[in-house]
Amino acid sequence: MKPEYKILNFAQKNDALYFVGYSDEDADLVNEILLEHKFSKIPEDYQKFLTYINGLSYDGLMFFGSKPHYRKSKDYVFPSIVSATFEYKDLRFFQNKIVIGRGAEFILIYDGDDEKYKMLNRINLKSKREYNNFINMITDLYNI
Repeated sequence: MKPEYKILNFAQKNDALYFVGYSDEDADLVNEILLEHKFSKIPEDYQKFLTYINGLSYDGLMFFGSKPHYRKSKDYVFPSIVSATFEYKDLRFFQNKIVIGRGAEFILIYDGDDEKYKMLNRINLKSKREYNNFINMITDLYNI
């Protein structure tokens, strides 16, 4: 089974909150905005994930999509990659990186300089874990 299907199956079986609604035009616009502000573009493997799940939250861990999602029942906006990344726009450390998710004590990023996904401590931004691709990251974090 393709890894993307395994992740979608996992989300559905575990009643995870996830969103659909991705389009290539969304990704093109997001990448244009990110690059204009000296962030990384969305890597291809994460874009592939977004075609199946355009934002995911389960067990205190969130992965952001190409656009924000308003949750009327909670009166809450689930962040997008752009909105989450722009929270750090004034920190030089985040140049050529994007924020793809977060947990209670960490931030999940893609680092365009070394082309790795990283789990960073939210306080000191030190790397706690690194992954060569997105599938390895999400399957490790969710034990899929």
